[in-house]
Amino acid sequence: MSPEQAEMSGLDIDTRSDIYSLGVVLYELLAGSTPFDPKELLAAGIDAMRKTLRETEPVRPSTRLTRELTHGVRGGAPPSGGDVGSPGTRRADVGLGPPEGGTPRGNQDETSGREMARVQRLKALIATLRGDLDWIVMKCLEKDRTRRYETANGLAADLNRYLANEPVLARPPSTIYRFQKAWRRNRTLFFAVGAVAVALILGTVVSSWLAFRATRAERVATAEVQRKTQIAEFLRSMLESAGPEVAQGRDTTVLRDVLNQAAHRVLHDLRSQPDVAMTLVRTIGRTYGSLGEFELAERFQREALSILQQTDRLGSLEGAAALNELGRTLQRRGNEAAATNVLARSIQIAARNHNDPAVAEAMIDLAYVYEELGQTGRAENLMTNAISKLAHSLGPSAAETLSAQTLLAGTYVRQGRYPEADATASRVLLLQRSGSGIDTPESLKTLFILAVVRQIEGKYGEAEALARDCWERRTKVLGPDHPATLASMDDLGLIYSYEGQYAKAEAICRQALTAHVRRLGPNHRDSLAMKSNLAEHLRNQNRFAESEVLFKEVIAAYIAQYPKDQPFRLEAQNSLSTLYLFAGRCSEAEALARTVLAARRPHPEEVTPLADALSQLAATLLCNKKWNEAVIVSRECLTLRQKAQAARWPVYAAEGQLGLSLLGLSRFAEAEPLLADAHRGLTSDETAIPAVEKVRIAEVLRGWVQLYRATGRNAEAARWQPELDRRLARARIHDETVEPNTVRR
Repeated sequence: MSPEQAEMSGLDIDTRSDIYSLGVVLYELLAGSTPFDPKELLAAGIDAMRKTLRETEPVRPSTRLTRELTHGVRGGAPPSGGDVGSPGTRRADVGLGPPEGGTPRGNQDETSGREMARVQRLKALIATLRGDLDWIVMKCLEKDRTRRYETANGLAADLNRYLANEPVLARPPSTIYRFQKAWRRNRTLFFAVGAVAVALILGTVVSSWLAFRATRAERVATAEVQRKTQIAEFLRSMLESAGPEVAQGRDTTVLRDVLNQAAHRVLHDLRSQPDVAMTLVRTIGRTYGSLGEFELAERFQREALSILQQTDRLGSLEGAAALNELGRTLQRRGNEAAATNVLARSIQIAARNHNDPAVAEAMIDLAYVYEELGQTGRAENLMTNAISKLAHSLGPSAAETLSAQTLLAGTYVRQGRYPEADATASRVLLLQRSGSGIDTPESLKTLFILAVVRQIEGKYGEAEALARDCWERRTKVLGPDHPATLASMDDLGLIYSYEGQYAKAEAICRQALTAHVRRLGPNHRDSLAMKSNLAEHLRNQNRFAESEVLFKEVIAAYIAQYPKDQPFRLEAQNSLSTLYLFAGRCSEAEALARTVLAARRPHPEEVTPLADALSQLAATLLCNKKWNEAVIVSRECLTLRQKAQAARWPVYAAEGQLGLSLLGLSRFAEAEPLLADAHRGLTSDETAIPAVEKVRIAEVLRGWVQLYRATGRNAEAARWQPELDRRLARARIHDETVEPNTVRR
């Protein structure tokens, strides 16, 4: 990078910046190292790097080699590891002394001879560089670009003058200097001894010269390829530094500006160099994706596919990786149908190339799409298969393997297999902490899932601590408006709601929703999910009118974009049905609950969601006093609850619904043990029950009091009435004590 590029002053960059870069390449070819040490530049940071390029003068190539020769001699041995100054030799990698333990005595003479030969070659090279070549290189590296060669032709002409022993323009002329050049150009005339001798000498010189030119041209071409590759790699690493995976919470304002400028120019300036363009386009796409800028990420990922198509490389592993990156972005933008097609193509290409890690990566992303569509059975099969491939090819503790297991834990959550989800997420998080650390996007994803599991298990204190920690760390690592950070905010709001802190839940949910809509739009899948959660927080505060408006907006958006069995859509409809129950609109609640159950029926493997739908319908049937059907539905719900690996309180709640249904039919002997067990279980497990669901205790207790009165045990009814009154004061149900109850969740 030339000083004017490092300045970032907006000054137009012209060919003289390229002259500087050519000077760096020439310097490295002659001296074996770049003018400034790359490792020292990168270690110093972006500001110190720019200051060095703008202000520090590099030493001449001959001076650099002289210092190394002096250091090598004082250290006991000249530089080793290859011929000094040959292309590709890195001075930082050169050894300066004998191997540890010394040289065996029998080999000392031979080693000493080789070292002396190296010293002589180095001295000869220094003598060659000192003078014209030093002047040519340093003219290229002038800080003031007006003092450099105007064009590459000017540099080439001066190099040809040097090779032809003519005066070079880079060196201030003098009489002695011009005489030396004239003598060197005509020295064959002073030593000619005859036409034959001259012919032989000239023939030899010409042949050698042509061979030298051919070799030099090949070396220049190779150096140019290496230069472009090195530049592309440097830019790739710099641009990726703007992403959270590399930045690790550090300020990346300057690097993000560089990313945006590179993104603007790369599509216009590098079309004639597809290899370099491909490296940078994919890097920019990945970096925008990690920053949550999914629209920009998709644009560059599609450009990468276009380049691969033009260069007939779409069927390669590089093509599979590019397709996978696009598929992941499409999924994040909520376009599951397109993501499914793209990821399926990626799997096919990777499989044809017999690359298991690439196949596994695409399988995991496809599994995540299936999970979002509610097809958790297919998702689990894909993830299990992918994890097996990754563990076999990369190892069970590899970062890719652990990341896949995190997603599998999320699938277990969707299936209601909470103990498995908890065990998997806890184990993976422990390995990630001891490996890459906690402040990485993948580790924080595991922490997020663990917080969700603890919330569902009713461990609200642990869940709140984990969710808050995840939110704070994601804010530091990803930024406050990153979609993952906003998801952590929303999850923390849900935990507040479970704890009964509805106003607090509403405030943080509104903040997350506003930022998410600004970032990804109001109809993005996650924006709609957050809006549905906000509606729940309002419903739980008895603000039914506001809540109903939001629920209907969410459901209408889901209906327009997703199939009828999409999980988020069904959850929103189920929550609206609950609102109708709270408001006493039992018929509307029942109709909506039947719609949700009909969509859940084709997926019996989804035990917990199906049980939730049955429980909701049972509640609406009790509200409408349809006792016979309520018995059938609540009994099926109880069977599923007993099979599910969930918390125990939903089992007791199902027993309570069945007991209330039997009570409505006056089947007192069957209802009494169910109500008694439900009351005992719910009260003993009360701390694990979400605040809004604690109404179930009041429902069961009221049914129990009604049963005592219906069977003439008024003293028992009177004993439980005070507790019933206390719970009714906090519950959202009507106090109907004369006949079997109208129950609402």
